[in-house]
Amino acid sequence: MRPLRPEGDASRMRLAFDPQGDGLTALRAVFVPSSPIDQERLAQAVAPAGWCSRQELAGGVSEADVVANTEFCAASFDRRFFRYIELDDGYQRAAGAWDTNDKFPHGHAWLTDQIHAKGFKAGLWLAPFAVAERAGVPAEHPDWLLRDAGGPVVCDTRESWGGAIYALDGAHPKVQQWLFDLARRVVRDWGYDYLRIDALRWATLGTSHYGGLTHAEAYRGGLGAIRDGLGTEAFVVGSAAPLQHAVGLVNGMRIAPDVAASWGGLQPAARAAGLRSFYQRSAWLNDPDCLVVRPPLTPTEARAWASLVAVTGGLTLFSDNLPKLPPERLALLQRTLPVAPVGARPIDAAVVERDVAPAIVAGDDVVPLKGPWRFRTGDDAAYRTREFDEAAWETIPVPQRWNEAGHRDYSGFGWYRTRFSLPPLVPARPVYLELGKIADADEAFLNGVKVGQTGDLPPGDRGASQAYRRYRVASETLNWGGDNVLAVRVFGGTAGSGGLWSVHRDAPPRAWVVEGAPRWWTVVLVNWDDEPLPTALSLGALGMAGARFTAYDVWRDVPVADLKDAVTVTLEPRGTLTLGVRPAAARPLVIGTTRHVVQGAVDITEETWDATARTLAAKSVNLDARAYAVTVAVPKGMRPGTCKADVPCTVRRLETGHAVIEWAAGGDGRDIKWELSFLSTAKTRKGKN
Repeated sequence: MRPLRPEGDASRMRLAFDPQGDGLTALRAVFVPSSPIDQERLAQAVAPAGWCSRQELAGGVSEADVVANTEFCAASFDRRFFRYIELDDGYQRAAGAWDTNDKFPHGHAWLTDQIHAKGFKAGLWLAPFAVAERAGVPAEHPDWLLRDAGGPVVCDTRESWGGAIYALDGAHPKVQQWLFDLARRVVRDWGYDYLRIDALRWATLGTSHYGGLTHAEAYRGGLGAIRDGLGTEAFVVGSAAPLQHAVGLVNGMRIAPDVAASWGGLQPAARAAGLRSFYQRSAWLNDPDCLVVRPPLTPTEARAWASLVAVTGGLTLFSDNLPKLPPERLALLQRTLPVAPVGARPIDAAVVERDVAPAIVAGDDVVPLKGPWRFRTGDDAAYRTREFDEAAWETIPVPQRWNEAGHRDYSGFGWYRTRFSLPPLVPARPVYLELGKIADADEAFLNGVKVGQTGDLPPGDRGASQAYRRYRVASETLNWGGDNVLAVRVFGGTAGSGGLWSVHRDAPPRAWVVEGAPRWWTVVLVNWDDEPLPTALSLGALGMAGARFTAYDVWRDVPVADLKDAVTVTLEPRGTLTLGVRPAAARPLVIGTTRHVVQGAVDITEETWDATARTLAAKSVNLDARAYAVTVAVPKGMRPGTCKADVPCTVRRLETGHAVIEWAAGGDGRDIKWELSFLSTAKTRKGKN
């Protein structure tokens, strides 16, 4: 027990665990509810699946966009499993004035009617503790605002949110009533079934709270008012929140930074999903952020993120502008539904890699970019060129946000330049420029040549401050054996927070495992690098004990060679492998299906083997209208015979000896009871003779 100090609860507590053990398992034990009723509630909770406007459409979303995506979802997804349409940032008049703006002319109630008419539930995003100048609340109720020594705390300045943004004090009784009334209006007057409450960390700013309450007490007081206003039926998701103090007041929690539809834009969320996996079904349902699969993600990159979202078993919210999504990517989304009631375990989630950024890197060869780094605010195309002389610019530390270097309130463009020398020998391996993490968006130039960009520069407004910058560089771009110039153009959209701020890569886990059914695992391997990755992962590390295991490649829908001691594979650059794994048996057994990423968790039930009749039987459930196939491992000495089922099926034998039962039209919502008979190959040969 640690007592809270009267002046607040900002002290830190260190936790230690046996290095031979697993830290995530230890943390999960800490957060398991003491009440058996709460344990059962979390175990039985159904994680929402649906679509939200947050990622691709973002702040530019319109009423027509939401209606178009709702209609697309109604035509493309099974409404038994796909339940929610969430409207995110971009609809509001201002933070604190959550009525709709001109892009939503019919208002909230009309929009939720359209969503409900298609058989979905309606979700809404808002930032309850944020009030902007344009909303009028700061001027009308200055005593409601959190303060520091300089007066009311300005959390941010965003024109799209209404100018300067202040934070409400959740400890103030009138603020609690305001939050209660807002939540009640969301469900009663506007008709929403689900509420995402964002920017919750702002509720803990300032130096004090009304009545002398601590940050945690004020925060929970405000959350409690929102929860009471919503009632017990609405599903509540927290975002950008102090996590632990929200336990018991939210149903779900965003535990990861924003994703972006790029390889680097997925990695911060993937890492956070691993490190915070212990919260899943012990504190709430985790939200790893949106599932995006659109280009420029390659099909393999999209499959990697779809696999991770599926095996983590948390909220599954698609966020591409679906009517414009390439048709072949739709199947990736369909294969994650319904949300499997699981929670994957990352392997070696807390491994710390050596920091090398900022540097020129080729394999194990590293040339650090030690500076000095020169900096200037403003923007000029001449700053990118090799010939420009930056000697008169100020010197700035790297890594560091520019507000810490004297530019506290600056938002806009800033340029970094540095000069460095390279050895004369051109490396045989690919060359990369590693810059670390940059807030918010950037483009990099080596000797005047653009080598990479992350995030959207104005007029776009999507940053990627958590993404690690690693740009491939053509060898001829560099001056080997001579001097070189690096220029980095940075856009920082949040006042004072821009710059080259971190050198830590924080790579996500490379391996995940989940048990979808007793002794039926799904393993996801991901190569986050741009070079091939030889991988040998012992089955013991995955929690599997046994002599031999069958394996099924989930995305290729083919059986692969049996596993003995380890999963051994060389993953292609940015490659992934998702395997279904079961102990091998002396009888036929199902090893994989085309229904879902997580094998064994969704569709196969009542699997039995009748040794006398030589018949394998099972029931396939939760099927949709897509084609459906079941792959069966067949021991030596046997071959598949005929298939009998409620819905006509066909069976074919692979060269590997496996049997594949197929339903070209799928189950169309119906469960299918089926059985497959087997013949002895010895009897078959004798009959032919």
